[in-house]
Amino acid sequence: MTTEPHTVERRFLATCGLQDDEQLRRIGVVLIAQTIVDRHLISVLVEHEAGKVGGAGVMDIDALTHLSEEICALTFAQHLQRARGLIPARAAEIAGEIERARTTFVHFKRNRFELPHYNGNPVAETTGFRACMDAVQEFLTLVPFRDAAWTANR
Repeated sequence: MTTEPHTVERRFLATCGLQDDEQLRRIGVVLIAQTIVDRHLISVLVEHEAGKVGGAGVMDIDALTHLSEEICALTFAQHLQRARGLIPARAAEIAGEIERARTTFVHFKRNRFELPHYNGNPVAETTGFRACMDAVQEFLTLVPFRDAAWTANR
């Protein structure tokens, strides 16, 4: 098995204006961070909805799994909107900025391609990446993962 980059990789990097593998790694980590933030939001929503019927402990696993699947089917933006009153304002601010970074990068619009930014700083660069990761770490502290969602998604 070869470890050489696929020939199309160089084209992708050039298209995105990436200079090196480190910039690519940083963008990949930011995209993964957005996924982790989303999972935390989902766990908050599952816990909240389960709480309306007495909590995850009184629900059978099928009902909890169904609830989790319904919430998981929503978009990140919907998760964030529904979780806003359930999480600290600072956590919602961080999640919103992470989502803007991902959306701007992933959803192409003519004359609008740009690499992801966090609070105006490009995450492919050291300063922007560090600011983004510091904020994600703060989010994870503010919004710990709720176990009910994990139980329902095994």
